[in-house]
Amino acid sequence: MWRQGIGDSVISGDTSPSKPKGAKRHSAIRCKGAKCKMIRFRAMVRVALLALLLSSSHGVMFNNSLPMTDAHMGTILDCADGSIQLFEGRWYMTCMSYGLCQAPLPHGCDTTPDECGFRLDHNISTFSSPDLSQDSWTFEGFALDWTARPQGIVYRPQVVFHPASGKYILWANVLHRPLYQGYFTAAGDTPWGPFTLTNPLVNTTRSGCGDYHVFVDTDPAATAYLIYTCSHYMGIDRLTADYMHSDGASSALFTPYFVEAPFLLQHSGIYYALFDYCCCYCLQGSGVIVHTAPHPLGPWTLRNSSLHPDGNIACVAPPPPSPSGAGLTWAPSLLSPQDTPNQGCLYQNHTARTDTVSVTRSQQNFIIAMPSGAHVWTGNRWGQSPDGIKGHEPLAWLPLEFDGQGGLRDMSWVEAFEA
Repeated sequence: MWRQGIGDSVISGDTSPSKPKGAKRHSAIRCKGAKCKMIRFRAMVRVALLALLLSSSHGVMFNNSLPMTDAHMGTILDCADGSIQLFEGRWYMTCMSYGLCQAPLPHGCDTTPDECGFRLDHNISTFSSPDLSQDSWTFEGFALDWTARPQGIVYRPQVVFHPASGKYILWANVLHRPLYQGYFTAAGDTPWGPFTLTNPLVNTTRSGCGDYHVFVDTDPAATAYLIYTCSHYMGIDRLTADYMHSDGASSALFTPYFVEAPFLLQHSGIYYALFDYCCCYCLQGSGVIVHTAPHPLGPWTLRNSSLHPDGNIACVAPPPPSPSGAGLTWAPSLLSPQDTPNQGCLYQNHTARTDTVSVTRSQQNFIIAMPSGAHVWTGNRWGQSPDGIKGHEPLAWLPLEFDGQGGLRDMSWVEAFEA
């Protein structure tokens, strides 16, 4: 299921069934006779050698100067704003595919005649990889046809495993401009779908809501929680046993205003809520404000950082740390994207802020718990497509480290690292 303690962390693990009902991919070949016995034996040897190789390896190398590409065609993935999780021993990325339209300029949320980034027919896609390496991804298909989902602009799709039913539950956020509609859910037998709509509008304790993350805890009931933003304030609801509704229990609202892109995790018995100021496809990126609590419903405490007293571990004073390569300046010269005023790390919050540069140059997307025990933070690098195509805007991959004192270390840019 979508929960597991890895290095005492709960984020995204793999305790889902090894062969879900209706699975059609990555299945074994059945045969009989001596020849098939030899084939099986050789396959077992290859698996054993692969396991030995993996156990002796140091991990996966992440490189922020390289895009994610299709393992078969070598093309850049059309994939952003989604979740990356381990199911059935394989990594699955459920994300938005924006197509071949050009990213809006000069600011990320400026609209273009073709409505790039704001179209009703942007697809929810699923890609898979055996090891997260950047050139190993395979397109599995569209999770849910856009004509079969609630009408609207869809963002931040996420799949979680529901242990009681053995189903995979797809969540997504729907926007009816200029207002957010909320969330819908769909169910499927495999991590890649196809999914069938189950709840066209999730009831929550607040209405008209945007960015979110679904967290499944390690308690015996595998209780799920929804951290989400409404009217630019963040809060948490507990979900019903089927993961498709709010059960009415909720946390107090977090104090910071004008925030989005949340993530909820647990490490060594402490719950962490991470989010930052709104960044609508903004080039400059945002930071990471950190709160901790003894329970998903609180009470929540703001964590200070050495960078800023508001607990932000990823906004710094200019100039930012200089990367060795193209990391923070990937946007090619043929394009002229501009920072969006008063968003992300540029949000002033009625104070004279000095930490106005994002070390991640991206907006928080998803956090991955690696089998090695490491944690990999990912962010959407809006406006930094290598060819101007919005669907090709890359992810930032950065290590996320706990400080051993109930908090997180300040983040910094690294061009490449192993996890």
